[in-house]
Amino acid sequence: MDLDKILENLKKCILPTENDLFLILKSLNILHYDEPNTLELSGSFTLVGDLHGQYFDLLNLFDLNGWPSESRKYVFLGDYVDRGAHSVEIFILLSVIKLKYSDSVFLLRGNHETENLNSVYGFKKEVLNKYNLVFYKLFCESMQFMAICALITVCDKNCGCTGCEGILNESYSEKNNSFPKNNNILIDESCEDIFAAKNLPGKSMNTKNLNGCDICKGLSNSNTENKFKVFAVHGGLSPKYDQINQINKFNRMLNHSNLHDLLWSDPSEEPGYKKNTRGAGYLFGEDIVNKFCKNNNISLIVRSHQLVQDGFELKFDGKLANIWSAPNYCYMCGNLASVIVLKKGGFEEIIYDKCDNQLGNNIIC
Repeated sequence: MDLDKILENLKKCILPTENDLFLILKSLNILHYDEPNTLELSGSFTLVGDLHGQYFDLLNLFDLNGWPSESRKYVFLGDYVDRGAHSVEIFILLSVIKLKYSDSVFLLRGNHETENLNSVYGFKKEVLNKYNLVFYKLFCESMQFMAICALITVCDKNCGCTGCEGILNESYSEKNNSFPKNNNILIDESCEDIFAAKNLPGKSMNTKNLNGCDICKGLSNSNTENKFKVFAVHGGLSPKYDQINQINKFNRMLNHSNLHDLLWSDPSEEPGYKKNTRGAGYLFGEDIVNKFCKNNNISLIVRSHQLVQDGFELKFDGKLANIWSAPNYCYMCGNLASVIVLKKGGFEEIIYDKCDNQLGNNIIC
């Protein structure tokens, strides 16, 4: 499987063959199997919100901000599929990029990365048009492997370490131009078999691939003033988790409320936790955000999940940021989009508009 060729074809809206797609999705499962529910990352990252099948807007974002690479690191907050016309292209593109740059690109799960939603809001129909039902089930299987949230540490001192500069060691897949291999996992194992055999939930992320200073790696006892720590999640907070490390204790393969809260919850102007009008998760107030940030030494919570007309919104005295990365949502809402770029000691938001050719007219997909 030639990842470089597949990537170049995807830029031209040429989908991979069924054989290559099978290998892509199964290889992605193996990579995601090794990741805990909560990723522990360090360095400079671009955080991307809901994309919802708007493929050409994603390509435009990469042209504006830089394509993912060893030095240009990304965390995607989920909702890759549904509503837009090219969910299949987005999911495959991000999967290939993840395989090429496994230490620099991280894919979190959104509430639309669940079969009960994406079978209704467009993704299933699109997959059936472009592939078949077998591949729809394979896509849904891969979604179950995705991590739920990320804790990102950005060093706030001029130590000059490569982790602080956002540069990681060369990844296996980049060196070998191939998908990762794991001698303990067969390529055709189902995700249920892997989870049953390996008991992934609760596993801690190690720092063997991090190339940062001790502060970046969380190994230093230095004052927390030297750290800018970000909690990234698709939806929001849950009354079940006061401490981030509690999130690793449940099996993300199971479709239960522990998962729903993090994928569905929304901020509210009212204090405390309230029942969410969406029917899943909670509404949570500023007091909840303040407590969570204090308990976990968090500087900022970044989430998506809600359309923001201006693309970006900062709430609760700067402790919570809403980002939305699908401009002119559903090709009709007229909204701007944004991403957040984490830098030493803070962040900056990048606001952008729709691309000139949102639907890829005259391009056959």
